[in-house]
Amino acid sequence: MKLTDNNFLNSVILWMEVVHSEGKLNLDNLRNDASHSLRGGLLRYILDGNSPWRVPPPLYMSRPWYGLFDSGKDLLATRMEVWKMSDKGWTCENADKTVVIGQSRWDVVEEHGTGDWTLTPSEGNGGGPRCGQYRVTIKGPAEIGVHVHMYRLYLPPERWE
Repeated sequence: MKLTDNNFLNSVILWMEVVHSEGKLNLDNLRNDASHSLRGGLLRYILDGNSPWRVPPPLYMSRPWYGLFDSGKDLLATRMEVWKMSDKGWTCENADKTVVIGQSRWDVVEEHGTGDWTLTPSEGNGGGPRCGQYRVTIKGPAEIGVHVHMYRLYLPPERWE
């Protein structure tokens, strides 16, 4: 893709509009932000032909988890890292009300049993609680690579048009 390509330029402008709407447009660091976003963030997502969501998705392994909104499925069944902070010996505030999924914190809204929760992304995890609530059930011991069933309790947010 060439810098003069209208699709590329429109994608960069849309990226800047979205980042600005989130209050995160830093003109002093624009080159680094764009470079980072091009490697797997919002700019790459837009250049791949996707319309961004009005609320950024939660993070998974430090990257935006677009698949959580894009899957079009209400059920995700996969192997991923899921564990409750208090089960791993963490003693920080709210450790008993925090679950970690893919290195990102999620707040427990309701606990339905061992390894069965209603969760919402914590503040600072992508779009945070604005991303909605999810029912998460783990099969087997809570450890890295555990089999997880996860489904949205609400529809994802609207897309930018």
